[in-house]
Order: sequence, then structure tokens, then C-alpha cells
Amino acid sequence: MSLLVVLISCASEEPPEAGPGQEDTERPSSYTYLPETDSVPPLDLASLEDSLNSLFSELLDLNAAPAIRSYEVAMASSDDSCPAYYEQDGNTFWYATCDSEAGGAYDGYAFYTLYEEYDLFGDGTPWDAIVLSGAADVVEPDGDRYHLGGSAYLGEAHIPEADLYISVTSGSFFAEGDEVAGTWITSGSAPSLTLYGARYDAYDINIMLMSGSTPVTSGDLSAVQLNDLTLYTPYPGVYPCAEPSGSMGVRDTAGNWYSIEFDVVLEGETYTAPEGTCDGCATVFHGDEALGEVCIDPTPVIAWENTPW
Repeated sequence: MSLLVVLISCASEEPPEAGPGQEDTERPSSYTYLPETDSVPPLDLASLEDSLNSLFSELLDLNAAPAIRSYEVAMASSDDSCPAYYEQDGNTFWYATCDSEAGGAYDGYAFYTLYEEYDLFGDGTPWDAIVLSGAADVVEPDGDRYHLGGSAYLGEAHIPEADLYISVTSGSFFAEGDEVAGTWITSGSAPSLTLYGARYDAYDINIMLMSGSTPVTSGDLSAVQLNDLTLYTPYPGVYPCAEPSGSMGVRDTAGNWYSIEFDVVLEGETYTAPEGTCDGCATVFHGDEALGEVCIDPTPVIAWENTPW
């Protein structure tokens, strides 16, 4: 008899009835289901506020420049045969597992594309940009390591109305070396962020659009999701105050998610806020339950000159 048949047979047998004066120990008591509760996890709003202010003070530092700069340094020890590569009009692709004569070790593949005066988004605006993507690991001759596991690009465009800037990171990155000391890439981070900035000199206005997610290690937070946050330098009739438009999601170290809703909204072509609410504060929710407010100073993301990074 197979083990399966034995298990089925045993499972189908009824336990014997208890005799007179005997306690029925064979039959389990009925299971009592406890009702589920919708309790809200505890949240320290003051600590959350501090963490979010820290995030906004450093958000522009999470741009793609460290990923691109450290890649260029890692490729400095390559040679004509390691890694084997193809190049056309300044655009390079390589795929290899090899050691170069200079002592660099390369494994994986990468695309490095240089655009000049290129219509990057199909709207007629000419961009200068560097686009990097791939899955590669490099050990440089001095032992510094570089890891690329996704894509990163930086671009800028200059049109009569404004100067435009974009940074995109998506994936996992890691690098060592003096050229990236103190930047996010030395922690082996995995940001997936799009940062789009604009500078209008005629009006002295900066704009920053922020979307995507990034891990964080500030206070009790472990991750932040930016849901199309927009912030302008306040300007009458255009943008009312130093408070973002949009929302955020934050995850604490226990895995609980909270949403943060700002008061500024876009109506037609003008951003507005209900009277008395344009104060830099946002409501924190867990599900549909409002837990209170946090007040944030987001001005570091628009307080830049010449370039945001």
C-alpha cells in the first residue's frame, strides 16, 4: 500500500466514541475564529516629519551622475580587446568576461549612448544626453568595484524659454572610488527616480517634477514613493506657495505603508490650494484614516542655480 493511500485511509477514519465515564480526548474542540481588527499601526509623526525633511534636503543628490561618472572611470582600464566592444558615432556596446592588460576585470554587458542635439522625447526639443544601461560588474586595477544593473541617464536642453534638465535612474547600482565618495551609489542603492527640472530666467522660477521610488534609511522609514510630485518657485497666478502638488507613499521598517496628501492641486493651467491650507503641511493617511499632519520644507529641490545637479 502506498504512503498516499495510508494517509488518505487514516484521515478518513472516525475516532472512537468515548466510553461511559471516559473523557472524549480524541475529538478536538471546535475552533473559535477571532474577528480581524483594522488597527492602525503606531506612527511617530514628529519622526516622520524629520525623515521627510531630510529626504527633501537630499533628493536632488539622488541623480544619475554618480552612476555615469563611476562607469566612465571603470572603463578607463579597458583596452582594444577587453572588453570586446562596438562603437558607432560615439555610442558603445560591449559584452565580455575578460581581464584587460591594465588589470581591469569585466563581466557582463553595457550600452553607453551619447546624444547631441537629439529629439529625445519626440517633441522637437533638442537634448544633449548620456544614456547608460546594462548588467555588468567591473573590478578596477586598484580593487574598486562597479556594478550596473539597470539604466541611468542625464540630459539637458536649452531653449529660448527655459533651461531643461532630466535625470533618470532605474535598477541597482554600486561603485567605489574617490570620484563618487559620499554619494548614494556607494551604498549599493536601487533608486528608480525621474527628476525633471526647468529654469525660467525671465520669471526667476525653478520647477521640479519628481516621480518614482527610492529606499531610505532615515528614522523609521525604509522606502518612499513619489507620485508625480510637482513644485514651482511660488509665483502669483502660477503657483501659490512652497508646497508640492501631488502625493507620496512611505513605508516604515515594519512594512506598513502610509500615504501623504498635499493640498496644492492643478486647476486648468494654474495651481491652487484651499484657503488656509497652503502652509507646507500634508495629511498622513493609513488607508482611509487620517492620522494627522506633517510639515515639510521642500524648497531645497527648487533652490538651485544654473543646474539642479
